[in-house]
Amino acid sequence: MTPTHWIGIDIGATKILGCVLDPTGTIVYQKTVLTPQADPRSIEDALFDMARSLLVESNDAKTVGIAVAGWIDRSRRTVLFSPLLPWSMEPLAHNLSARLGLTVILENDANAAAWGEHEFGAGQSFDDFFLVTIGSGIGAGIVTDGLLLRGAHGLAGELGHTVVDPNGPPCPCGRRGCVNILASGRALQQHFEELRGVGLSVSQASEAGEEDAVTGYSITAAARAGDPIALQAFAEVGESLGRGIADLVMCHDPAAVILGGGVAAAGELLRGPTEASLRRCLVAHESVVQTEVLVALLGPSAGALGVAHLASLQGGPYTT
Repeated sequence: MTPTHWIGIDIGATKILGCVLDPTGTIVYQKTVLTPQADPRSIEDALFDMARSLLVESNDAKTVGIAVAGWIDRSRRTVLFSPLLPWSMEPLAHNLSARLGLTVILENDANAAAWGEHEFGAGQSFDDFFLVTIGSGIGAGIVTDGLLLRGAHGLAGELGHTVVDPNGPPCPCGRRGCVNILASGRALQQHFEELRGVGLSVSQASEAGEEDAVTGYSITAAARAGDPIALQAFAEVGESLGRGIADLVMCHDPAAVILGGGVAAAGELLRGPTEASLRRCLVAHESVVQTEVLVALLGPSAGALGVAHLASLQGGPYTT
């Protein structure tokens, strides 16, 4: 019998978001817990508990999909490495399958979010697009000819570690001027602090004088209120992000680039300068069909929705 519900879990550095959805992409149950800040076994236990609670709500789910902030092998069984979680060559799918008695499929979180947008969100009209996730770091998922591109080793889409300024600040990966350093949520805060330091204006984002007042949310609120420091911080992030995206666009020629992740919740504040930068960087952009730049629709649930659908397919809509 064909299952009437799918299960997807998205795990990041701070939280685990799980959902049960029906085949239309409607979330019928959702739950969020904090990610344990301990060892791999504690995190596995938290995922196991989350999956069990979702299975109670789904009744007939046959597979569990897990989106991971990290690199996943081509078999979608092992976490090769995660920069945010204590995993290296972790056989997570095998371990959880044995404990749950169900098939468990892993996917990179950006890939999962891209597939979620393709099936249920802003990417439904496109068979060729990128989803670029902008949060504490930068990720990307690539859909081409209606299939998810994973690459020879499952690592395709690592936009965050492409270089836009070879003389820029060092990145933990060992390179300099990576998109991850210049256009992430952390970069937005750093740009803001640097601009405030040179006295561009009195910023509404820090009027309270509290150290924790300067967050992505407060910078976004200040920019929406017209604060020049906050607006310039978004302009600088958008400039670097657009330059990084331009290289991918020239290689893959997508119909659209969709901006997702926490920083993209700022909407036009980020989309506008990113698109302007992308246009400046594209060769002969005025004489060809222009790539659209859109904002994602599914918000923080995109990864869980996408990996639930991918798990339901089992074989997966992947390029070979």
